Amino acid sequence: MANGFSGPVAQIVDNYLERLKKNLRGIPAKDQEELVKEIHSHIYESFKADTAGDEVARILRVLDKLGEPANVISARMPEAMVTLGKKKKLP
Repeated sequence: MANGFSGPVAQIVDNYLERLKKNLRGIPAKDQEELVKEIHSHIYESFKADTAGDEVARILRVLDKLGEPANVISARMPEAMVTLGKKKKLP
């Protein structure tokens, strides 16, 4: 699968990332893409580091620790806004 996972784990990750993208409406596409890649990378690394249990249980633990997409976005939005301001030369 394109997201680096296979089978049911790929579907779970795809679903999570789609929910994440829905919460990113209103910010530039490039910034959305960058944030989604960052979160995907975090999910992938955390999944590979957790070797206890079956793959579905592992990915569910990773996503549970990460939190709901809306919470992940709200925690990162101030940082994203600062980055956007710097790129646009805003005060």
